[in-house]
Amino acid sequence: MKKSIFLVLFLTCFGAEATHNRAGEITYRWLGGLSYEVTITTYAKRSVTADRCELTLHWGDNTTSVLLRSNGTGSPGCPSGAGQPLPNDIRLNIYKGTHTYPSAGTYILFFQDPNRNQGVNNIPNSVNVPFYVQSELFIGPGLGGNTSPILTNPPIDNGCLNRTFEHNPGAYDPDGDSLVYTMVPCRTADGVELTTTYDPAFVTDSIKIDPVTGDLYWDVPRNIGQFNMAIRIEEFRQTASGPVRVGYVVRDMQVDINNCRNNPPIIDPVGPFCVEAGELLSVPVSAFDPDYDSTVTLTAYGGPYEVANPATALNLISTPTFLRDSILPRVNGTLTWQTACNHVRKEPHYITLEARDEQRSRDPEDPLVDVYTFAVTVVGPSPKNPLATATPNTIDLSWDASTCTEANGYKIYRRVDTIGFVPDTCETGVPGYTGYIQIGTTQGLNSTSFIDSTDLLNGVRYCYMVVACYPDGAESYASVEFCASLPLVKPLITNADVRSTDPVNGEIEVRWIAPREIDSALYPPPYSYRLLGHAGPTGTFAPLATLPTYSDTFFVHQNLNTLDSLYTYKVEFYSMGIPEPVAVSDSASSLYLTALPSDGSAVLRVNNAVPWLNERFVVFRENPTGSGVFDSIGQSAGPLYVDTGLVNGDEYCYFIKSVGRYTASDSLPKPLINRSQIDCVVPIDTTRPCPPVLSADFICERDSLALSWLYPDDSLCSPDVIAYNVYYKPTAADAFGPDPIFSGITDLSLEQVGLGSIVGCYAVTAIDDAAGDPGGQTNESDFSNIICIGACPVLRFPNVFTPNGDAFNERFLPIEAKDIGFLSIDIFNRWGVMVFSDSNVDLFIENGWDGNDMITGQPLAEGVYFYTVRYKPKALTEVKEESLQGFVHLKR
Repeated sequence: MKKSIFLVLFLTCFGAEATHNRAGEITYRWLGGLSYEVTITTYAKRSVTADRCELTLHWGDNTTSVLLRSNGTGSPGCPSGAGQPLPNDIRLNIYKGTHTYPSAGTYILFFQDPNRNQGVNNIPNSVNVPFYVQSELFIGPGLGGNTSPILTNPPIDNGCLNRTFEHNPGAYDPDGDSLVYTMVPCRTADGVELTTTYDPAFVTDSIKIDPVTGDLYWDVPRNIGQFNMAIRIEEFRQTASGPVRVGYVVRDMQVDINNCRNNPPIIDPVGPFCVEAGELLSVPVSAFDPDYDSTVTLTAYGGPYEVANPATALNLISTPTFLRDSILPRVNGTLTWQTACNHVRKEPHYITLEARDEQRSRDPEDPLVDVYTFAVTVVGPSPKNPLATATPNTIDLSWDASTCTEANGYKIYRRVDTIGFVPDTCETGVPGYTGYIQIGTTQGLNSTSFIDSTDLLNGVRYCYMVVACYPDGAESYASVEFCASLPLVKPLITNADVRSTDPVNGEIEVRWIAPREIDSALYPPPYSYRLLGHAGPTGTFAPLATLPTYSDTFFVHQNLNTLDSLYTYKVEFYSMGIPEPVAVSDSASSLYLTALPSDGSAVLRVNNAVPWLNERFVVFRENPTGSGVFDSIGQSAGPLYVDTGLVNGDEYCYFIKSVGRYTASDSLPKPLINRSQIDCVVPIDTTRPCPPVLSADFICERDSLALSWLYPDDSLCSPDVIAYNVYYKPTAADAFGPDPIFSGITDLSLEQVGLGSIVGCYAVTAIDDAAGDPGGQTNESDFSNIICIGACPVLRFPNVFTPNGDAFNERFLPIEAKDIGFLSIDIFNRWGVMVFSDSNVDLFIENGWDGNDMITGQPLAEGVYFYTVRYKPKALTEVKEESLQGFVHLKR
């Protein structure tokens, strides 16, 4: 009995004091190892007697702890802290505790506390609904510790009826993880989601949040009162295999919507900004009051105010004018942040500006706000004093250690010759468009040297850039370009020029220059060369010629099949008395042209592998074909050229001349001119048209289907379309058959009436006029977008039939049945005895019921019979079964 009395008293007390929670969240901080400090933050109503000196936190590993309130001056009832009173009837409560987890894993931290405050519009009977908040902590091997986002803007705000409401939680991640914002339902006891959170019956119009900046927009509130909503802020950490979610925080927040005539202030947009670590960020900011009668306060919050060396606090105030024909009252100022190396991170820092009309001199109302969030990326400085030093076979690189000691390594990039790259203020690392390719990395702040020995060629000037890297994946600005070339101690091939195109008697002229920096003391004269070569881009080199003097740098390679193959060469350099070559040139191949036919054009591709830089390719075409006279028709910076405006079926012949140079020194011979073999091609249209864009309209009552389509207005799409084909398939899962249901349609539409059924999927293809070319064949496009059309079901029965042998109205069957995929019918006499049953839809629609008993086969008596029908319409996907019932008179 004592237990029962205690329980009644406890529940009475509990109900009397449990109507206070307005908003809150759980955040955590990594302490090292598997240990974390967790903070519960709640915002409660001060005007109610309910108060919590302690809360029970569930750690997510089947353990709990009682956390004491730690803020505010202690009181006899709550010696550890009585909370902090705030304006607008709010008490801020903070509860802290620490915990060590047993192992890596995913843990859901939560607490629940009866109850929410009274009168929350979108949580019916909120005074009896427990307040529940959860956060997720993921401890993963190799991910390091994780501290949750810090939320710098309180979760209780005001808005006006029929005015856009804006809010930002001001989240900042101390670890530099990416944050993603999502609106989620509020929760109640045991984590059950409250489905009314965004129910249109309670919350009219949409509530959205920017997933990147966290700016929340409610456009617009249409009901007065308090509303709760929740924001989930997920953390994603970049790893070698991609982003990994390492946790989230859910904030349950409250908005108080009042009926006011005020309009929110307006902030002038700024940003985004990028700034080098160590530089001062200085941003002019301003806002104004469109009502002319409010004092506007402009403040800022976000990550840069939570870090070491924070941004300078912003608190600007304007003065109302009350005169609508005057200049808008505007608050102006400058936001400053002295950045430092500890601010460098891959993800931007976000600063939220908040303009609040603090008071109106006339008709005071709740203040309204405008928020504007902009990004600031702090970039590490570029590595300084880079140097490239060439040795006979390597290029040695060095640079100064980054002035930001947080850097933990460097990336090294290389390309042939300079490009003059100067990064934009927000351009970190080395962009791909520069042509630079990463060739290596070093680990550690002071690892400031690298030896490049990979695929280095003589006569080539190699240029480099270095980028400092940071633990979270951030990259500094790139260093200046710095360059070097290998010493010219090898022969340099300059020509592999096709002099004659023939399958048997082709010729290629090979030229080279002698080594310029040979050590004659180590390798004394006289000198000689041996030329080697092979057919094709790969193969085994075979000796072609020995040239006995230093100046013998020319050879004509004869009796070749230059029509079908390129040839590759290298030169060996010999010194007197040394049997092995003392230097070997880099290999170089002749140009090989492949001409491919296309619609009214020829696609010309050149294959060559040479140690010099070919800067342009000049295209020559025989004019007229067979004359032996070739004219230059154009040029390309790369080994691809398309010659257009040709006649399909006619033959065209081409060769290519490359113009190049060695980049190591301006003293080397240039330009280097080399020609390809001659190749001929007959253009033919093998280009498929682009797929049309299909749309459809259908009218059930007329069994009418109207298809229409458009051919894309795109320069990349062939313009020679002459007709269209229409394809059909019964369901989305089926494949289109090989034959169209309508072909050769020259219009851009097709309408069919009285089809009986239009259920199914449709697509259109385009066909071109290639069949009209000599030897040509029609090209058909891929399928257009596929449109699937559902059923127009109709099922009607007569109310009388006369099975008397006069061949008129002899059977009971549907008057009209269309698009019926399944049907089952049962017929009963007036005593409820089943006399007929059928579930074969096709047979029943065709034959119906003849009025005989299904068991005896004997004619049934005249009278009224009752029927029930179960059926499903034809459909592309599974549909719900439907039913109908009625009476039919059987008359003889």
